[in-house]
Amino acid sequence: MAADLATLQARLVEAEAAYHTLQTGGRVAVVARDGRRLEYTSATDSLSKLRAYIAELNAAITELTGVDDTNPALRRRAGRFFFA
Repeated sequence: MAADLATLQARLVEAEAAYHTLQTGGRVAVVARDGRRLEYTSATDSLSKLRAYIAELNAAITELTGVDDTNPALRRRAGRFFFA
């Protein structure tokens, strides 16, 4: 998958939104991938393929950035500093 970071991140947002739609009762979610329009349904097989696509996008983003944002424990949090 040869795409720039912004494209990968946009695709990830779209795929995660589609997954959310299906998980919350939506019948069909549409995702554009490699110039094609893919429709996912709430069928288990379709959800598995969508989860695999999300994992693929996350891996590609991690490869480009060197940062694994899929693990909440590794995400950077804003620091709070208190001075007395």
